[in-house]
Amino acid sequence: MSDEYEPEVWRSLMREVRTGDTFVDIGAFHSLYTIAVGNRVGKDGRVFAFEPDPNNLSFLKEHIILNHLENITTIEDKAVSSKSGLTFFNSGCGSESQINATATSGFTVPVVTIQDSFLGQTIDLLKIDVEGFEQAVLEGAMDLLKDGRRRPRAIYIEMHPYAWEASGASSQRILSLLRDAGYGLFTLDGKPLSEIKSYGEAVARPQE
Repeated sequence: MSDEYEPEVWRSLMREVRTGDTFVDIGAFHSLYTIAVGNRVGKDGRVFAFEPDPNNLSFLKEHIILNHLENITTIEDKAVSSKSGLTFFNSGCGSESQINATATSGFTVPVVTIQDSFLGQTIDLLKIDVEGFEQAVLEGAMDLLKDGRRRPRAIYIEMHPYAWEASGASSQRILSLLRDAGYGLFTLDGKPLSEIKSYGEAVARPQE
């Protein structure tokens, strides 16, 4: 485990973590952030790792056991989107696994929304890495994001604009959703974003 992977994202997110936090990792992959944050939040913290790809899931479970984080980590073998149900899924190479919005048959996975999964609960930090379906995740989280008592103080979102056509997403819609929930969107070094033009990490934070 080191900060050689996505070093700028790593440093920024790790600075946000506090003892006792609840961290939700949407698209946990092989557990890099799940494990790192789990070690920092301590025994009073909670980590929820969502990973529907069965290949990634096996690594995720193994790494959590190896790091002795079973008591604070909940693994959800589900995709996250704008509504609950079932969806077709591509189990791709590496981190390219994603919902297949145009498929009519094939491999299916259960889908949940953030707001339904965390009714009445607080999320302190939220990470979203879903290969182009960022907008759908936000759409399914609006009730929680609008609740000033429970909403995350930071949302780390890996933006995939090259993949938005397939999911019906857009820069304008994502920014509008965040504004409606009282968030601003920023680069990792704190510069406001008025448009999402390229692949990369952005951070949403509540605005006064």
